[in-house]
Parts: sequence; C-alpha cells; structure tokens
Amino acid sequence: EYASWTPERILSWAANVGPEAVALSTKIMETRKHPEQGFRTCVGIMQLAKKYGAERLEKACKRALQLRTASYRSVKNILVNGMENQPLPGEEKGKILPLFHENIRGAENYQ
Repeated sequence: EYASWTPERILSWAANVGPEAVALSTKIMETRKHPEQGFRTCVGIMQLAKKYGAERLEKACKRALQLRTASYRSVKNILVNGMENQPLPGEEKGKILPLFHENIRGAENYQ
C-alpha cells in the first residue's frame, strides 16, 4: 500500500486540514533527500487531527513553520502543551516596558 503513496496524495490529505498543513508537509518532503522519506512523518502529523482536531493541528503546523521545526515531534509537542495559540518568543503583544525608572539616568547626565 505504501507504494501507492505519492507526494501529491500526501499533499491532498494535508489539504483536508488546511494550507499550513500543506506548507509543512511540503517543507518536510523538500528537506529529505527523497520525498518518500518524509511520507511517514507527514501521515503521522495528519493522524494528529483525529485526537486534537483539524483546527488545532492547522495552528500547530503554522507555529512549527514559524519556529522552523518541521517534524512530527515538534507538532505533537505543540499540541500536547497547548502552545498553538501562544505568541512566539519576542512577539508578546501589549507588553510595554516602563519608560521611567529610578535606576535609569536621563539625557542630562550625559552632557
């Protein structure tokens, strides 16, 4: 049965989840010497939709792409830890550092 798998078939399965899953599957197959070496990884990732749902898997695929970690383990860890909705490191929105602090010297100290 594995002989009937093709990159197009894998990508059509990924399309059932969403465009981020397709992009991640494409990246996985492109990083292997032969695309067939990435088939099991891609199928494993698509199987995660059964447990976590397609919407969460799509978000996890997007996060994995942003973090440049195209692997089954990284996607599964994102889902297990519920990190698909968390901002990326250095991307925290709304976090404003104080402009004034008792230990910060102003421009008048450098004249």
